[in-house]
Amino acid sequence: MTIENKKGYILKICVLGENTEHNRRFSRLTATDTFETDYMLEFGVDIPTKKITIEKRAVKLILATIMGDEWDIESPRAAYYQEASGCLILYETKNPTSLKRAEDYYRDFTMHSKGPPIPIALVGIRTSEKQNELNAGKQLADQLGVGYYETTLSDKQQVEFILTNMAEKVIA
Repeated sequence: MTIENKKGYILKICVLGENTEHNRRFSRLTATDTFETDYMLEFGVDIPTKKITIEKRAVKLILATIMGDEWDIESPRAAYYQEASGCLILYETKNPTSLKRAEDYYRDFTMHSKGPPIPIALVGIRTSEKQNELNAGKQLADQLGVGYYETTLSDKQQVEFILTNMAEKVIA
């Protein structure tokens, strides 16, 4: 969903991935300006919002964060893909299975999202600041023709950069 008016935009960005903790922390870090360390894991959808400014226009990001991998790939999750303006697919950089599941999420999202092509990016979640294993994730992103980012879940600046960059691509 991309809504534009004189004051700005409203953009729906889907945040997907098999790790409920990563999905929630990624979205909540930006929306609440805090890094949560104690919360109850849940399954379903979390929808935090974040206001940013791009080219002197207000942009409200609606982060439709799909929680958990308990639903099978043919689940009602596809309903949340509808009218998305962009999609971020999170995976753990040190976990090859997570990267493979990211590819599954990409295929599921592109199959069920309706409308014109939208920006999609793969986001590698590092467990430490020094870890830097771009190769497999970057190669998959290039193969799929999507953007690629890498961050830790405690790096608020990088998470905001990723969301701002995604919003700029949607608006362009």
